Amino acid sequence: IDECSEGNFSCDPNATCINSQGSYNCQCKNGFQGNGKQNCTDIDECSEESTNECHLNATCSNTPGSYECECRTGYHGLGRACTDIDECSDGNFTCHPNATCINTQGSYECQCKNGFQGNGKQNCTDIDECSEESTNECHLNATCSNIPGSYECECRAGYRGHGRACTDIDECSDGNFTCHPNATCINTQGSYNCQYIDECSEESTNECHLNATCSNTQGSYLCECRTGYHGLGRACTGLECYNCAHQPYDIRLRTLHDRRPTIKKTYKIREIHHSVDDSGKQNKSNYIRELKNILINTSSTLDL
Repeated sequence: IDECSEGNFSCDPNATCINSQGSYNCQCKNGFQGNGKQNCTDIDECSEESTNECHLNATCSNTPGSYECECRTGYHGLGRACTDIDECSDGNFTCHPNATCINTQGSYECQCKNGFQGNGKQNCTDIDECSEESTNECHLNATCSNIPGSYECECRAGYRGHGRACTDIDECSDGNFTCHPNATCINTQGSYNCQYIDECSEESTNECHLNATCSNTQGSYLCECRTGYHGLGRACTGLECYNCAHQPYDIRLRTLHDRRPTIKKTYKIREIHHSVDDSGKQNKSNYIRELKNILINTSSTLDL
């Protein structure tokens, strides 16, 4: 008799009747375990990885007599095979406008772009690279200008280059300067100076007499004989009058630095009795002369 076919058997609802010679057996269905007659309890295939075929990136959900596999968030597939979803390529991400989407296994990250800082998702604020020298590569002679996400370097006036390297412009050599025609252009770092030549600074640069004062002027100089001397400044002659009250026409011509009196154009001498040399001593042997016509300036009269 086939009890199974006739339905004349007693098995657990989760068991299958298997006919046998003269009787029948009760066998728990797949996913259940027990003696088949009194009990068939569900096997939890999700309790161990070896008892299910879910993918490593899938979740296992136990069901009566079986289980289900579902790919985790960030993956797609049937559960027994799951592949990563590239949210960045699919455009299925939420990052700050100044951040970059970086795909990861099962997810993505938001990384602030260069020149910005923050968590990448909610905020990415601009970094002011110009606030500190260590955060920019601008040259010492350049100005740093912060811009969103970066900075710009510009060489200061008087320098040339791309801002990260600046060299001095030699305006004097380039001819890019404005100086007086009688001034000299002198290059300086980042600029230039116009220097007038001071002819009075050294004796070798002017022709003023030893007993004249040199006054520097724009592009030139003036020589003026000191008090007690007469001349145009480049030649100065000193005059001394002895016993003028008694001999108003007796004068002596003192020469300086052994420069003998040259009386050709400027002065005329009426009478000279003695001359005095540089040391103040009379030197009759060299300089005694008798001349006519009292000292008269060619342009004005000198009162003795």
